[in-house]
Parts: sequence; C-alpha cells; structure tokens
Amino acid sequence: MIGLTPSVRDLYLPAELGDPRLAPPSEAELVDLVNDRLCICEGNSSPETCTTEARIVHARYRPSVASAATYAVRDIHGLEHFVTYKAHLGDRAENRVVGGRYAEKVSAACAPLRPYALLPERMASLWVFPADPELRGAVRVLDTERTAAWIEGLGAVSPWTVRPHGTMVSLKRYEHSRRAIYRVRIGLDGDPGESYGREFGLRILPGECAAQSAIWRSQLAGQPLPIPRLVGHDPINGWILEEWMAGTSADSHDYSVMDHAMVSAASLHGAPIASGSHAGTKRRLAPMDLLNGIPGIQRVPDWLWRPLEVPANGWIHGDLHPDRVLLRGEGAALLGVDGLRPGAPEEDIASWAADALAQGGAGEVDEVIEELVGLYREAGGGEVERERLRALIAIELMERAASAIRDLQADALLRAARLVSMVTSVRTPGH
Repeated sequence: MIGLTPSVRDLYLPAELGDPRLAPPSEAELVDLVNDRLCICEGNSSPETCTTEARIVHARYRPSVASAATYAVRDIHGLEHFVTYKAHLGDRAENRVVGGRYAEKVSAACAPLRPYALLPERMASLWVFPADPELRGAVRVLDTERTAAWIEGLGAVSPWTVRPHGTMVSLKRYEHSRRAIYRVRIGLDGDPGESYGREFGLRILPGECAAQSAIWRSQLAGQPLPIPRLVGHDPINGWILEEWMAGTSADSHDYSVMDHAMVSAASLHGAPIASGSHAGTKRRLAPMDLLNGIPGIQRVPDWLWRPLEVPANGWIHGDLHPDRVLLRGEGAALLGVDGLRPGAPEEDIASWAADALAQGGAGEVDEVIEELVGLYREAGGGEVERERLRALIAIELMERAASAIRDLQADALLRAARLVSMVTSVRTPGH
C-alpha cells in the first residue's frame, strides 16, 4: 500500500457536492482507461489489455478546482504500478513530454505503460509513477550508480567505498506531487575486502519544500534527538537523505504509544533554536473553505473564523500522529519530519489530542488533555499553555473535518459534521 493507511473512498463525493467532472473514475473505469490510453501496443495499432485490476490508495479533492486519485494497478505480469488520475476545472491539462534526459529510464520504469496520457475530453490526465509533475527527482533515484556515487560523495559511507552495482532501492511511500520515500541499500567494500551494507531513507519532495526542510533539519545537526539524522540534500532533485532507523512503526490508530510520543516530542521541543532563526509568531486558521454547508458549521465559535497567533519559539514535529512513532526497544523515535519547524509545543500535543478525540468521540476532551499534559510533563516537557492548547485542538478537529472531504473518505459528510459538532465541546476560555 506504498506506506499509506488503507481507507475506503467515496469517489462520488465531488458529484454530490456539485463537481461531477472532478469525480475520479471507479476502479473498473480506471482499468479501462489505462488499457485504452496507457498500454503500449506491440506490432499493431489496436490497444492491448495490459492491466487487470486497480485499487485506489490515495485521493485529494479541492472543490471547484481539481482532484487527484492514485490507484495501485496490477499488470498482466503481476507487477504493480501507481497510476494517478488528475482532473482540473479549466484548461490546465496539457500534452507533456515527461522525463527529460531521463525519458528512457521513465519509460522503462513504467513499462508496459506509457508514463503519461492526456484525456482532453475529461479535462484530465494520467500519470504513472515515477513520472510526476512535481517530484522531478523521483526517476533519478533509479539511476542507482549515480545515486550511490552522490551518497558516497557526501562522505556518508566513509571510510568504505561503494561496491559497483551493489545498490538497491525500494519505494516505501508515494503521494502524488507531494512526496516519495525510498529505502536505499548500498553495498560497500572495506579495506580488507570485506563486504558491508548501509541503508538510508531518501525522501523526494517538491523543490522548495525540500529546501526548507533541509534548512530546518540542518540546524539540528549533531544534536541527539529522536528523529532521523539528516545526511544530505540535493536541491536540484529535491532529495533529502536521512539515516534509516530500524524499529517497528506504530499503527495509525494505536494510541497506546502516547507515552513514547510525548517523551520524543518533549526531547525535540527542548532543542535550542540556532541564533538568527525565525522565532516570532505564526498564524493558524481553521480550513473553513472546505466545510461550507456542513451541518453545525454556523454554530462553531466566532474566533475560529479569525487567525490564531501562535509563538514559534521551539522545534516541533509539525505532523504528530501515532503512525509517526517508531518503537525501538525500550525507546522510540519520530518519523516523517517533513513538517519539522519552529513552533509551539501545544501544536504537536493538539495534533495528537485531536486524533484521539476524532477516534473516541466527544465528551473526552478534558480527560485527553489531562493525560497528555501529564505525560508530557513527566517526560520533561515545559509548561503547556492550556488556553492555546484548547484553541489548537479545536482547529485540528476542523482540519480533520476538512480532510474527510479533501481525502474523499467514506461517509465524509457525516464524519465532517460529527467533528464540527465536537468543536463546541472544546471549551476555550478567553474566546
């Protein structure tokens, strides 16, 4: 499942919300589209049947703007490909030549499918990974000799040298236009002729996101923190190379790892911010644009319609959920630090609290807050500003309501309405 939590999707939701042209095709329709538009014909002009099944693994929807849905498609040889269907309202879809000087490698990686097809009658297009309009560096990872040489040039495998043809890469996670994560294993030769191996995580992000992530993470270099160590950054490819941390990832709904999460978060929050780093305030605003028409939206507190100022005076994970916790013996680490940045500790605590509340229901706000704050203090965390925490929990609940719609989750409208109704139970003194 390329690292994504399996989820049932409602592909008809855009049509229900008045955007029928943004409704992704069903899995059966996607198979037909792939066979008709992407299969490479051999020896004749008739389309071949080269795919047999598809299952949706990811979806993103922006009302009245665009949608994208990624499917795991199995070909007649039993191999899996990840095909993204993108639709836009307007004329943004256009014919493209993908891959550039890596076009041959893109074609080889996508075979027996073409990397890209325009569907003008649908104002849509099909993309086959590693072809991706934003992740230009995804296909270059497949040039394993160059990838290994780059890693060796960083000094990441010193004092050993790379063993020719000893590098293997495997895709661990993919979100169209947002990120791809590879596990890279490099074979090494030592002075005595012994064989060694090193493993790294290679994250491919859009260029500006990768550059900002590298800047923040480099400021934490050398500090003993429970996050993967940054090894290197390639601004051209949008590559972030990090150490590969062994362990067992928690399940996305496993809140029993809360104590590990708070210990790791407290350690990260306590890291000093380098002189000259931005340490001012940032603004958070609930995503109301996706929630128009949701029952109960008119009853949410007035302050949620205005930005909330939040201090940015400490390091935070920025996307703290149970499946970010990596269990390692008696300790733990935090993965997925693309959102690492200066912020307020209450932001990470609120993210975890909102997840727990969204799973457990209303009426547990005080209990969840007290348990989290207690664990955080036991872990050595600093003071928690309760009013700010409650406000951020309310915003996080609104974000999960919006995500239900944006991700085309099954029963999205009911889920969004339930989460919006929970906001009124998060009492925020002073608002």
